[in-house]
Amino acid sequence: RVQLCLTVFYFSVSAPCIAVVGAGIGGTAAAYYLREQFGPVVKIDVFESGTVGGRLATVKLGDYECPNAAVNPAIDRIYQYQQYGYSFSSVDKLLHAMGGNSFLTLMNQTLEEAMLGEGFSQVFLNDIVAPVTRVNFGQSGKSDITFSGFSPPIPTHYPGLYHRLAATLVHGTLNVSYLGTTEPASEFTVSDVLTTDSKGCAINSLSSLDPVHIPDGYKRPSASHPKVWKAFSSESLTQEQLQQMFLSYDSVSETVWLAYPSYRPLHRKTPPFVLHNRLYYLNPLEWAASCMEMSAISARNVALLAHHRWHEQAGKIDQEDLHTRLRGEL
Repeated sequence: RVQLCLTVFYFSVSAPCIAVVGAGIGGTAAAYYLREQFGPVVKIDVFESGTVGGRLATVKLGDYECPNAAVNPAIDRIYQYQQYGYSFSSVDKLLHAMGGNSFLTLMNQTLEEAMLGEGFSQVFLNDIVAPVTRVNFGQSGKSDITFSGFSPPIPTHYPGLYHRLAATLVHGTLNVSYLGTTEPASEFTVSDVLTTDSKGCAINSLSSLDPVHIPDGYKRPSASHPKVWKAFSSESLTQEQLQQMFLSYDSVSETVWLAYPSYRPLHRKTPPFVLHNRLYYLNPLEWAASCMEMSAISARNVALLAHHRWHEQAGKIDQEDLHTRLRGEL
């Protein structure tokens, strides 16, 4: 299931009301920043059909709560702009403010093209970069969304393809020989295993997880003891595959989702932040780069943008040369 988070504004008698559809990291961050911008008099409702938290949701395995997805870092300059209350009406304008034309060029380059252009070798890309990118990406899935009853109509800008990812958490004892090592399990302390794109490999990555809340005296056990492992794969792991990977296990939790956009250059387009008067698409920024931090950045931009449009503060929207201007103000 793909959750497209929308922030919808409508009038009430005394004050604007806000509906946030979707309570993942983006939706919950949007609600927080909307409250920060509009203050306590505005009514904010958040709607979610599943688990609150999205990729931040945890899973209980054994005695511990464990994270269900990866957390990836993003970029810095945008935080300064948002701290001063500036917002952007499109992904292109936001990216241009962060890094100029060269930053926009990356939108329509593959990672391979960009890194080869910087002098990295193909061997490095195949053996190091490809395994890292395989951690979170799998096969493509299709997302369809339509908006009816709007005048003027809302065009369908969405590229619509997402990578399908299966995240499988297993509490058990790892079969280290499955990874091709002859090291004794009692001495195997590797916490993250990446894989190359080779035929017959069922997983994209395998990671040893620590609990979300670290108890006093906790020490990460070696592979000879039962613990929680997380496997990312493009397909659901079969019982036979799990039995090959683990000597024994007692708990398995699987989450399958269309997790990340499928980036397809050239001339890749991004959806707009503003879909209609008082209707906002929370996270078009994920079509430039997708991670939880980027969802929070996009959510704050939408909250600022909605606030400035509501109060007709055009001077806080799509301003140029912010880096130079703010450096002079500091």
